[in-house]
Amino acid sequence: MSNKSFLQIKKSVQQKFSQSQQHELAEAAFLRNLSEVLSRGDTVISSKTLQAMSDLPQMSDLDGYGESGLRALPKLMICKLNGGLGTSMGLESAKSLIPVRSGLSFLDLTVKQIQAIQSRTEVSIPFFCMNSFRTQEDTMKVLDVSSLTQQLPLSILQNQVPKLQKDTFEPVDYSKDPSLEWCPPGHGDLYTVLQSSGLLARALSAGYRYLFISNADNLGATVSLEILGYMEKLQIPFLMEVAQRTAIDRKGGHLAKTADGRLILREKAQVGIEDEEDFQNFEKYDSFNTNSIWLDLEVLHKLLIAHNSILPLPVIVNEKRVNPRESNSTEVIQLETAVGSAISLFEGACAVRVPRSRFLPVKTTEDLLRVRSNLFSLNEECELCGHEQSLAFPIELDSRYFGHIDQFEARFSKGVPSLLGARAFTVIGDVFFGADVTCHGNTIVKNNAEAPFYIEDEATLGEMTAE
Repeated sequence: MSNKSFLQIKKSVQQKFSQSQQHELAEAAFLRNLSEVLSRGDTVISSKTLQAMSDLPQMSDLDGYGESGLRALPKLMICKLNGGLGTSMGLESAKSLIPVRSGLSFLDLTVKQIQAIQSRTEVSIPFFCMNSFRTQEDTMKVLDVSSLTQQLPLSILQNQVPKLQKDTFEPVDYSKDPSLEWCPPGHGDLYTVLQSSGLLARALSAGYRYLFISNADNLGATVSLEILGYMEKLQIPFLMEVAQRTAIDRKGGHLAKTADGRLILREKAQVGIEDEEDFQNFEKYDSFNTNSIWLDLEVLHKLLIAHNSILPLPVIVNEKRVNPRESNSTEVIQLETAVGSAISLFEGACAVRVPRSRFLPVKTTEDLLRVRSNLFSLNEECELCGHEQSLAFPIELDSRYFGHIDQFEARFSKGVPSLLGARAFTVIGDVFFGADVTCHGNTIVKNNAEAPFYIEDEATLGEMTAE
């Protein structure tokens, strides 16, 4: 932690922001987060302050709320959090632009999903993305030519904040690429941007009451009339979709309850060493946040007024390198907030347990293979349909050869294999796949040679080793 005072660092931060021509709320929110970190010394949420959740309502219990949801639909807006580049897959553009099915990207399919529900219900539903400065331009090229028509904007721009030197907390300098001195402040920035952009005020003036938020790469996050109806009928101000936490989710964030009964979201970066085992206890903390959130915009507006337009969200400190692609570049910290962490601020907030099929994120090329494969299909409303086997199907790709998107696309240039008849799919080594390949049983393709191995078109695979 820095030995400098907040006032000393504040001056440097203000000078940095003066270069960026951003709204004053961006600077104020960042300074609030910086002050919080420096004054507390850490951002840990102790297990001693938490209680496990129990008796959450299930989505299957909400069947009777569909008619209420249909009546509330004209008051709904949709937001996709679209600031991510997918750098873990080697991407340098918006992850939402990756082709998923039939040449259609996540963004294309999202637009078609919205158009489908609008056609079915004859209700116009405004849609917008929150883009980062790195995804805005490419995303708008797609949205500008889409057939979505609405009075409200299709995009709001997430703020950018300085990366801070790890040892001093001063804004970092990186003359090789000054753009890398900045980063998005996490998707919790949505609340600040809704306020500073004027979109919240415009939406309320136009009669919109509810906002459905989800990640751009989650095609399972579609509009649910049952959840919307449940929210309006019970006057719930903030509703989080959660899913059953399993062993594979043990390192991810979880939902819990504070001593005063409020819901709270705890992420891995907010866990001290002494609580790591407790944090990973997925039977105790059995619900994780899918980052699909339903908000009452009127309540949000009142909260923002009460907090001078900046919600006091828990701060997450992420340690990085100023240039993620240079392992010896300066160590920095990024101050971020999460959109779901606002759950603790809304009196009467709740969570609903949803099936795993509403949570289909793509964080790796293995996830991408899953949703591209015939484990899933697209229905008439462009929704991905699978079953429990589809969601749990084990896929392992050698990260040396499949970890980045360009590697993945080259090795599956003729299409991904059929996985319907398989129990698992594992590739070890450098392997290129032909067209119409079929897998069965526990498929393991292993190439021990340094040279690539080529699977022929229409091959049938089980367990094989190429020497």
